[in-house]
Amino acid sequence: MQREVQKYNLTFCGEIRDGHDRGQAMLRFGETLGIDEQKRIMRFFSGDLVTLRRNLSHDTARRTARKLRKAGLITYIEPITEADNDPAANSPLPPEEASTESVVEAPETPPTKPAPAPFLDRSARAAKPNLYSLRPFRNNAQVRSRASRARQVARGAAAVGLFAAVALLLLGIRYLLLPAPAPLPEITALATSEQGALTVVSAEQLFLHDRSGRPTTSIEAQAVSLSAFEHPVFYAGDELMVMGRAIADAPASPPALFRCVEAANECHQVLKLDENVTLLAATGSSSDGALFLLFASGDLQRFSASGELEAQVMVDLPAAPQLQLIDGLLYLSSAHAPGLSVLIPDRKQFGEQVDEILLLADGAQDLSARVGMFIRSGGHWWSVVDKGPEGQSLQRFAADFTFLGQQPVGDQPLLVSWQDKALLGEVGSEALQRVNAAGEFEAPLEATSFLASRDAASNARTRQNLFWGIGFALLASIAAGAFVLAGVQHLRSLVYRHGEGNGAGNLDQYADLVNWVRLNPGRDSVFHRFLRFYAITCTVVLIAAVALKISVLGLAGLLLICIGPAAALIILARSPGGHIGRMDDQLLLVDHSGTYHWASGARIHYRSHFLLIDDVVVYLGNRHLPLFDPVPLNEIVPLINRGIKIQRRAVVVRLLQARHPLIKAAATCGGCVISGGLLVSAALLVSLLS
Repeated sequence: MQREVQKYNLTFCGEIRDGHDRGQAMLRFGETLGIDEQKRIMRFFSGDLVTLRRNLSHDTARRTARKLRKAGLITYIEPITEADNDPAANSPLPPEEASTESVVEAPETPPTKPAPAPFLDRSARAAKPNLYSLRPFRNNAQVRSRASRARQVARGAAAVGLFAAVALLLLGIRYLLLPAPAPLPEITALATSEQGALTVVSAEQLFLHDRSGRPTTSIEAQAVSLSAFEHPVFYAGDELMVMGRAIADAPASPPALFRCVEAANECHQVLKLDENVTLLAATGSSSDGALFLLFASGDLQRFSASGELEAQVMVDLPAAPQLQLIDGLLYLSSAHAPGLSVLIPDRKQFGEQVDEILLLADGAQDLSARVGMFIRSGGHWWSVVDKGPEGQSLQRFAADFTFLGQQPVGDQPLLVSWQDKALLGEVGSEALQRVNAAGEFEAPLEATSFLASRDAASNARTRQNLFWGIGFALLASIAAGAFVLAGVQHLRSLVYRHGEGNGAGNLDQYADLVNWVRLNPGRDSVFHRFLRFYAITCTVVLIAAVALKISVLGLAGLLLICIGPAAALIILARSPGGHIGRMDDQLLLVDHSGTYHWASGARIHYRSHFLLIDDVVVYLGNRHLPLFDPVPLNEIVPLINRGIKIQRRAVVVRLLQARHPLIKAAATCGGCVISGGLLVSAALLVSLLS
């Protein structure tokens, strides 16, 4: 008894192949099917699935499909089901023109295979790829030579990495041998003249200002042949006197006192001191140019304007002595009480004490406090009093030494009289507080020339550090990248050392025999839920960061960190997931790029959530994001179990080789997270340093 031959329908839903003009394709469609009317042709391109021919043999269906494919159309060959018994159903052709060919052919012997299970659906659009867009995996010469080429690249990359590592080591040694960077300029002292000139002192430069506080010029220590400017710096009349060491006498040059001329931008030596003496305080006379120097030995000396010793006397020293010439009398911080010792500055009676003035706050009983800096400005006296464990305070007194008020100051205060105001600062500060005679703070005075010099030095140091940092980062990146590349290529050589199997054959003749595993219909909704949840979480984190007043750099880093996983999810959501089919005992895999391969037994590889046949990799998803319907997927488990479980490194190499969306997503996420982490770390470092 002759068995009934399987018949097929040829269906079409208006799809045009890439690279074909729609108008030309519609014209050829009409010519192939013998349809002349344009309106009738348009009905076939509405997007609805229609049946072009029914009850065709497999060969006839394939021939017709090839003709239409050459015309630029995409058609589908589907086996007839009971629902297709009506020849005119679902066809825009009139019943008399709908083909119902029933050619009796020789009985076909179908391949031996299990009956298709209801959950392995050959006709479901969600499971079946577009067969015309697929391409087979080919085991060509380039594929067969991958192991040897990978070994060559690995050796070359290892050599580059080794060279970069050696260069990095040498650069690091050179960096360690560099001299310690000079500290940034900072204000170390202030000096003012009776005419209102102001000099801001740093170790490297003198910044001169006029009586309004406007910068006039600057004098660099190196430019006047001095290694640095040292304490004290003071005015003798309108002449600026500085301590320093001549570069020509280095390295063990003795200290000397120099007179600096602003107009000529020069400094001339006035007095050379012994190496074993330490100058603590100094002041000068505006009338005859006499110089008064107080040494650490307690020796108070008077010199003429030309540097000749005229008189000297021994005095008792407090911890931080200050010397001032005011109204023809020499005032010295007292060594015995919180007050001032008044001495005679003349040569004949030089150093004789004529008075002792106590500077006591209201109700003060402790006489152990000592006066350090002091000035007279605007008819008032100002003094910095050291109270031991209680710290230092700035006290203000009236002309008759009546206490007016006090306030705390830092450990290294700067105090000078400038016209009718007091200038108060701190060693290392960038702005000077102006205080009037009533003790009220006015607008601070910014030494703009000093700030410009400090910014220039800071920028130079930043450029130098940036240069070294770029060098280290570049070499480290080259070394790390080369070694990573060498490692990956070494893994590739190990994975591909046994070569590849046969390439895939033509799928056209087996297309109707493939049972396709249904895709998970809820895949897109799962991705959308993940994205919504993640977007809400990142929004909350960024709002919290803004509320905590995170810096712009930190916010940029957090934003990058948030973008990384979101971009990875978008890449995965927009990338094809691949397809899985079964032909008898053969497993058919179609990857994300449309490359297909089939195999059975040991040529099927698997690991965790991945199926592989040579370079064709299909990701199955996980329990949170299943990409395939789990019920039909279980039906191919027996085929998978006949395969080989491979190592993780082999899966990674295959994913890299296939440029799988998982690798693209991981690279995007990792790059954003690492970059964001670096920005956040930089923001934290800046916060700590500030």
